[in-house]
Amino acid sequence: MTSVATTSRARNAAKIETSYMFAAGRLTVAKGRAVESYRVAEFVPGMDGRAFKLTKSDGDYYSCLVANAQDGLCECRGFESQGHCKHLDCLRAMLAAGELDTATVTPADDRTPAQRAADAAHPLPF
Repeated sequence: MTSVATTSRARNAAKIETSYMFAAGRLTVAKGRAVESYRVAEFVPGMDGRAFKLTKSDGDYYSCLVANAQDGLCECRGFESQGHCKHLDCLRAMLAAGELDTATVTPADDRTPAQRAADAAHPLPF
């Protein structure tokens, strides 16, 4: 796994290592004893920067925007409460290392729910 410099300002931040492994579109993040795995998909953001959807195996996901080396946004609780998170730390390190340069951009889906249901041949649940 590749170690990542943390943006945490916690007193014990130096003792908690954040590291990641990225292969075949899957990101595994280890922070302390916690290990999470995500499927990574890049999508077109509505503003400057690169946007990624990190989807966990249980279906939960975080949308992350990396605007530049310092600025970014994430939907996770860590970012909402602290203004930084392991997801952005890892994405920035991966971008700096060129690991996401060949990521596939998922185009925005501008279809209405009715159009999506018709295309999928599934009726709307309401």
